[in-house]
Amino acid sequence: MKIQRIKAYEHKGKCRLYVVCREKNDSDFHDFLKKHRGGLKSIMAGLKKLEEVGPDDLPYDRYHAIDKKNFIDEVIGGDFRLACFKDGNTVVIFTHGFPKKSQKTPEKDKRKAKKVKDLYFEAKKNKTLKTIENDQDE
Repeated sequence: MKIQRIKAYEHKGKCRLYVVCREKNDSDFHDFLKKHRGGLKSIMAGLKKLEEVGPDDLPYDRYHAIDKKNFIDEVIGGDFRLACFKDGNTVVIFTHGFPKKSQKTPEKDKRKAKKVKDLYFEAKKNKTLKTIENDQDE
């Protein structure tokens, strides 16, 4: 499994954000952003704030649990949602994005995020997790 750091906040924030990816800039997360460019401003504002203050200091209408049993959360940006989970207190891993269609998060999106989370922690445990560096980090 591979993860790639995403930086929305230009200064050092309280939280580091990563996306599970196939290769550099190739993930369900990146595909979602490309497909929904119209909502990019609100999505990026949510990511910037999350990176700046961390998940515990964001208001409920911007970040909250969608599956408390499996510790799956979402970042809210307008009509769009980004599914994620935490690895400790300062790392948030994004699995994918989806448009908001109703008050309830679709079960398929919860299952997808949980599956990716399980694979992530398995790869971390087995020391097979690889981090892809961004150009600005190299």
